[in-house]
Amino acid sequence: MTITALPELDRTSPTFKTEVETFFATDLPAFSVQAEAARVEINANTATASAAATTATAQAAAASASATSAANSATSAAASALTAFNAPGTSATSTTSETFGSGSKSLTIQTGKMFVPGMHVIAAKTSDPIKYMRGIVTSYDSGTGALAFTSDNKFTGVGSNNTWTVSLSGIPGADGASGLDYLASAGTLTAGMQYSLNSSGASFTAVMPPSPGVGDLVSVSDPFGSWATNPVTLDRNGSNFVDQYGVAQAEDFELNVAGISLTFIYTASGWRAI
Repeated sequence: MTITALPELDRTSPTFKTEVETFFATDLPAFSVQAEAARVEINANTATASAAATTATAQAAAASASATSAANSATSAAASALTAFNAPGTSATSTTSETFGSGSKSLTIQTGKMFVPGMHVIAAKTSDPIKYMRGIVTSYDSGTGALAFTSDNKFTGVGSNNTWTVSLSGIPGADGASGLDYLASAGTLTAGMQYSLNSSGASFTAVMPPSPGVGDLVSVSDPFGSWATNPVTLDRNGSNFVDQYGVAQAEDFELNVAGISLTFIYTASGWRAI
């Protein structure tokens, strides 16, 4: 804002008296008004500048926080990349202490892996891999690395271990040492065996193995193409059969399609065709 300067008074001027009267009546009051207006404007500008400074400080703090967050994200991304680089999605290591044996097992492995329920895995002692457990994944949390699986009864180690190497495993095959067998009438099946079930003469019932363990296998086939005419019933023998949706059913299983072969694996939910 512009302030009009006060006029200079000349005592020698013939109009000095009039100029003095004008000075006090007009010029000085006008100067006072302009000075007050300038003061108000300066105070307002000072407040605006202070607010702007506060806003700038807040924005600088927010920018600093964003930079810190970005740095943390970059660190996390680098850690995740390192985890992914160190091992592919379906192999891992663990230092969890766990005991060799059948049943439910839990290990903490690296995060970000690709294990899903239903996968077959082997958990081997890192320094002596012929000692291992094998089983089926029941759960995996990619955020925490918590892996749970059901170990079958084909484990080879004893006692506890805290250095594990975990990797995918193929679906276990039937135990070759048990060999083949043939049934043309009612009988009880044995885990690990491969059976030719001949119902050419008549339908009959074959009883599933008693007291099965997780991972036990039984294979059956229809080499004579007779099941469609004379179905064979698999008695569940106290266990369940798991349907195609993964639901355990307390029902016997009827073989009524000619010429096929099926292998059943025993899981924590019951016998499941694979």
